[in-house]
Parts: sequence; C-alpha cells; structure tokens
Amino acid sequence: MAGSGQRGAAVDSALRARDIDRAQASTVLDAAYAEGRFGAQEYHDRVSKANGARTLGELARLVADLQSPAVFGGGTAAERPRRRAPERYPAGTRARSADRAETVAALDTAHADGQLDADEHAAMVELAAEARTLGDLSTLVAGLQQRPYASTSRTRPRRADT
Repeated sequence: MAGSGQRGAAVDSALRARDIDRAQASTVLDAAYAEGRFGAQEYHDRVSKANGARTLGELARLVADLQSPAVFGGGTAAERPRRRAPERYPAGTRARSADRAETVAALDTAHADGQLDADEHAAMVELAAEARTLGDLSTLVAGLQQRPYASTSRTRPRRADT
C-alpha cells in the first residue's frame, strides 16, 4: 500500500487538537522563548495561534522549526532523540541564545588566533547576534580553523603539601 504513510500523516494533521495538545505546544514555545530562539512579538503570536489551533497539524507547524522532541504524533520519551550538536539539526532550525554564544566564542577564538581582524570580528559578532537559524550561524564560522579540543582524560596535579 504505497502512500498509506502519507495518508496517515494527512489524517493525523487533520485531527482535532485537545486542550492538552495546545498546552504541550505552548510549553515548547515557552522553552524556545526562554532560550532566545525568537523575540517577544513572535512568541506572543505563536502562543496566540496555539491557543486558537483547531488541528494537530496547525500545532505541529507552530513548533516545526524548533529544536524539540516530537510533540505531536511522535514516539515515547525513550524513542525521542537525545540532544544533538547544533550542526546535526537542519539549517533552518531556530537558533538558541546558547547557539549564538557558542558562535561568538568561536569568533573570539578566531580573532585571538589572527584568523579575523578587528573589523571582521565585530561585523561577524553583530551578525551572530541577529542570526535566526543554525544555518545563519554555521555560515559565520564555516571558513574558520577550529582549535583542537584538549583531552578530557587529564589527571589532576598532586598537591605538593601532602
């Protein structure tokens, strides 16, 4: 039965939303707003749309671009993917404040290493602050050499006074 999965998805997206479904969408939006994925106006617009949504499809579209576990029609908590590195999310996924901070840290390192001059650094930091998606952020650091990570298996130095 080719296409039965697509037909099932279409039926699921047309199912009427319950209050609990609207509350779940609002929870995802609350978390996204708290993480800086979008501004106050967009947050209020999305929450308003979630409260007025009539179908699961409408709710799913409101949270589709956010880094969140499947809320509608998804699996159990055990089946949900663990948090992945930002580069593994689709480029159109909304960036969080933490993603912007990581990008700025990489730009700071590149400036300290001489990969960027002061003007380039300032311009790229400004762009990082305004970035909306992970794709926007990844383009800012795409041409940079990253420092190799230090080994995490270091042992603590012994105290001399023991």
